[in-house]
Amino acid sequence: MKPCQEKNEIINMASIILRLKTALEIHTNAELAKHLDVLPKIVSVWKSRNTIPTEKIIGVCLDKGLDLQYILTGLKNGELSQSPQELSSSTFPELGSIIKELNMLWTTLDQSERYELASKILKTASAFQNR
Repeated sequence: MKPCQEKNEIINMASIILRLKTALEIHTNAELAKHLDVLPKIVSVWKSRNTIPTEKIIGVCLDKGLDLQYILTGLKNGELSQSPQELSSSTFPELGSIIKELNMLWTTLDQSERYELASKILKTASAFQNR
């Protein structure tokens, strides 16, 4: 997968889609669309526009018991599961320390607090990208 730093993207929907497919053990956008209860072409639109379907992602993570933090960020138990370049750390040098701090705080939240915070983060990131 290409690093998202080419477009200065903070969240890369293509990476999120790939992590969802891997976690759900599926291979196609059509299979993912069934899990998200949308038409297959909608998944392609999200990917091409790099738009974040907040409610759908959070919903499938809660329904299937997926690690929302991993799906959204690529972080699993505080470890990077993708290259730092994909997280735009060279574009945003302070991102590494922010992610570590957020990861520590994330572990102190219960599931409903995580859901609420993740919704706010995704909405803010999506609004930021649409400017």
